[in-house]
Amino acid sequence: MKIVIFLISVLTLAITIRFYFLGKESQQMIVKLSAPKEHLEPCESSDHCFHSHDQTEKIKGINLEQFLKIKSTMEEMGFNKVVALDNYLHYTAISGIFGFVDDIEFFINKTTHELEFRSKSRVGKSDLGANKKRVQAILEQAMN
Repeated sequence: MKIVIFLISVLTLAITIRFYFLGKESQQMIVKLSAPKEHLEPCESSDHCFHSHDQTEKIKGINLEQFLKIKSTMEEMGFNKVVALDNYLHYTAISGIFGFVDDIEFFINKTTHELEFRSKSRVGKSDLGANKKRVQAILEQAMN
């Protein structure tokens, strides 16, 4: 029984150390995102990324005032600004425990006035739905 407890303890410690270093890795990554001309880049996998293209209902008719409300909401929620332009926002979110960094983007297509968004984890294979929940919380707070 002592061997089983020891093995479980070692395994738990190894997993914790791995997550710690993944968090540090995501903080040191240099991500070069820039304002798109027409659309945000699609997600490679929906397991660790949430994109407006995953929504069946598009958000159209966004004006500057609403876009500025999204910006102020992201700042109120404590996200870190990377780039803020008149039709493009790039912020980062950092998880509390291991310090994982996720990139959050909002973009208004100036031709269609459609709002696009993307929230993507920098490392890992799954975000356990965190990116989707984050975008929904931002939109819910900003649009109400």
